[in-house]
Amino acid sequence: MDNFTLVFNKADKQLSISFAGMDTPQLISTQTDFSCWPQKEFAISLSDTRLLLLAGECHNLQGERLTAGQLDTRDAGALPQQLACLSGRFAVIVVDLASGCLQAYSDKFGALALFYLDNEHEYRLGTVLNVVSPQQPYAAQSLFNYFYFHTIPGPATVWQGAFKMEPASCLSLSATQAAVTAVYWQPQFAGKLKSGKAQLAAGLRHALMQATVAYRDQSTVGCFLSGGLDSSSVVACLAQQSKQPVKTFTIGFSEPGYDETAYAKVVADAFNTEHYVYYVTPDDIVQQLPQIAAYYQQPFGNSSALPTYFCARLAKQHGVDTMLAGDGGDELFSGNERYAKQMIFERFCQSPLFLRRLLAAGVRLGSRLLPHRLTQKANSFIEQSELDLASRLQRYNFLHQHAAEQVFSAQFLATVDTGAPLRQIRQRFAAAGAVSPVDAMLFNDWKFTLADNDLVKVNGMTELAGVNVVYPMLAQQVLNLSLQLPPDVKLTKNNLRDFYKFALSPILPAATIAKQKHGFGLPFGKWLVQHQPLQQLARQQLDSLAMRDIFRPDFIAHTLLQQQQGHAAYYGELIWVMMMLEFWLQQHSSAPAKAL
Repeated sequence: MDNFTLVFNKADKQLSISFAGMDTPQLISTQTDFSCWPQKEFAISLSDTRLLLLAGECHNLQGERLTAGQLDTRDAGALPQQLACLSGRFAVIVVDLASGCLQAYSDKFGALALFYLDNEHEYRLGTVLNVVSPQQPYAAQSLFNYFYFHTIPGPATVWQGAFKMEPASCLSLSATQAAVTAVYWQPQFAGKLKSGKAQLAAGLRHALMQATVAYRDQSTVGCFLSGGLDSSSVVACLAQQSKQPVKTFTIGFSEPGYDETAYAKVVADAFNTEHYVYYVTPDDIVQQLPQIAAYYQQPFGNSSALPTYFCARLAKQHGVDTMLAGDGGDELFSGNERYAKQMIFERFCQSPLFLRRLLAAGVRLGSRLLPHRLTQKANSFIEQSELDLASRLQRYNFLHQHAAEQVFSAQFLATVDTGAPLRQIRQRFAAAGAVSPVDAMLFNDWKFTLADNDLVKVNGMTELAGVNVVYPMLAQQVLNLSLQLPPDVKLTKNNLRDFYKFALSPILPAATIAKQKHGFGLPFGKWLVQHQPLQQLARQQLDSLAMRDIFRPDFIAHTLLQQQQGHAAYYGELIWVMMMLEFWLQQHSSAPAKAL
């Protein structure tokens, strides 16, 4: 993805733009000639009064890529209506050259990140946070949110005063008014099934075929393949439309319980793909982790970033410049375990109130009189059932199981609002509107799981490896079909992906349909117990982090001790999150540790 930054000077009302590879910013006027500029992935339209910039790729329902000239800017309402029917990783910016008024639009899932800063002197908008917001102080709240989410959810960023556009949003910037944001698209979830199940299943297969057809028989195109439903579906649909073998790429681990290469091989053999496998080792972490952590624009703690990078790098080494990824399927078609678990609570909460109160009283009395693992579990169930949906989903978050005072320094904690992350989740649920709990959870995950996490992960690591990435699962025709499915069809009797499996069973191997959800995990915690260079790296980074007055030194010491004494995976994840933070801070701060 080619990067850009727009800067509007409010005093002299001059607009300038810079791209990666340009030595100095270029002032924009109605006479500017863009034809010789070094940009590759931008479409620019310039008229007597207006600049229109289309970054990335947007596609219509037929899968056709649109140019800037095909976007409808006749009036204020036409463009948002058109964008609501488009998909892809893109952003659209319209600037009135006379007044400097800017409107920017993000794609529905925030796949292309846009950052902005607005102050009394200028506004900035672009794809590189450090260029949009140079030399700003860190936002302590964002560092707290990072530990809570293992990423920094928008609209906040790691820098004070700088923001990230939310998915499907419109941003207005001007010389005279503060920044204003609004949503230009809201999903309309179906309440009832309006078509036959078989017809919708055929429609889904057709939509996936349409989403992949443009990439058939291209030697420079490859697919991530974990062996799960989504990546396997992308491979199947592309392979069925290709005359040449599809290139597929898989990451393996020698650690039992983490390796999925056998499942990937089932799919690769079924579709006769040109299949490549790379086995990640602890030494790979030691060698690449500093570069991976520093490459992200903000601290990012999802440990599956590392295998994603090695998978993309493997593809690059075999001549691939575009990778198709399966991200989004779980969030469109109810594939996460938490959806089924929460529906058990939701159904319980629909029972008569007096029965729930009677049962709760009996369970609590029983747990006091007869302490036992089963009565404790029953009591935990009652306690969770009394929480709202957002709180239940975060019940086992580390910062809901441990007091923040035990984790963070008093000085740092005095500057943050510990309740802010949960409020942000509740606000997202409220924004979903009057929809079912299943659809509300999907809508929540479109932001916190996709826009703020998984897409950030894959975008960053494919870019670091030097390849582009496409998300067929997020194509408009696939999204539209998912919205036609009522919640009881997407999640039938707690059977995850029930409809999706029904729809894809004609083309996927039976073993793939039957496979249990696994994920793209990394056995970091287990390796940390066994691998001395990794232990040394972790201790070095956490000793450095302990000097920053963010975390309590005794909490860091306790985490390292517990990880080595029988809680390898649980505390290993915390160590990874803190290591990634420290690596990032070292690369993005010229100040000494205590300055934070």
